[in-house]
Amino acid sequence: MFADVEQKKERLDAKKPFPEDVKDCADSLALLDFAYTNLKLDGSSLTAEGVNRIIGGDIIPGVSLREHNEVEYHRQLLRAFADMLYMGTAIDRKELIRLYGILTHNPHAAFRSGSPILYHLDYTPPHYADIPERLDRLFRDLFAHDFGGDYIRRAVEMHDGIIAVYPFSERTEALARAALEYELLRNGMPITPFGLTEQAYNEMTAAGVKNDAHDELYDAVLRAADKKLDLLLGLFSAHVFFHFKS
Repeated sequence: MFADVEQKKERLDAKKPFPEDVKDCADSLALLDFAYTNLKLDGSSLTAEGVNRIIGGDIIPGVSLREHNEVEYHRQLLRAFADMLYMGTAIDRKELIRLYGILTHNPHAAFRSGSPILYHLDYTPPHYADIPERLDRLFRDLFAHDFGGDYIRRAVEMHDGIIAVYPFSERTEALARAALEYELLRNGMPITPFGLTEQAYNEMTAAGVKNDAHDELYDAVLRAADKKLDLLLGLFSAHVFFHFKS
C-alpha cells in the first residue's frame, strides 16, 4: 500500500504549484485535521465542526478556553513547520523542545523532573536523567536507518520512540503526533488525520512503546494518508472541472 500512497503523492506533486484557491482550501483543511485529531485523541469532545468554527474566529459557549487556545497553538505549530521545511530542518532534541513550547504556549518548557506511571499505556518511562541521551539516540538511529525509503514507518517509529522516552510531564503524546506529522510533511505528504478513537490510539501506542510492535499504528497512518491524498486529488479535480465549466 505504501507504493500506492507514493504514486498518489507523485500525482499530486505534478499539479504543483496549486491555484491559490486550492492552496487556501488545502491549508484550511490541514489546520482542521491537525487540531481536531490532537484534541480528539487527548479526550476532547469538541467536534470537527466546532474546531472549524473556532478556526473561523467563533467563541463557542460551553467549550473551554483551553480548547479554544489549542486551536491557535496548532496554527502556530503549522507556521513553525513551514519555517522548518524552508530551512530543511529535521527534528532533533532541540527542535522537539521548541515545538513543545509552541504546543503548550510555554517558552520556558523543560524536560520532566519526575518519573510518572502512564496508566493509560500501562507503562513506566525511563528515569528523567536519561531523557537527553535517550532522545539523542532515538533521532540518531531513526535517521541512520533508511527504512527502505518508507518515511511513514520512520514517522510512526519516531512517534512511538518519543512516547517511550516521555520527555515531558504532560502533552507528550500530542507532541509525538506533531513530530509524526512533521516527518510526513518533510517527505512531501500532507497533514494526515489518524481517524482513530482515543482507545484504539492508546492501544496501538502501548504496543509500539512496550513491545516495539508498530504495525497497527503504521497501517492506520498509511490508510489515513491514502485517504487524505484521495481527498486532495479530488479537490484539485473539482477545481479544474469548475473552471472548465465556467
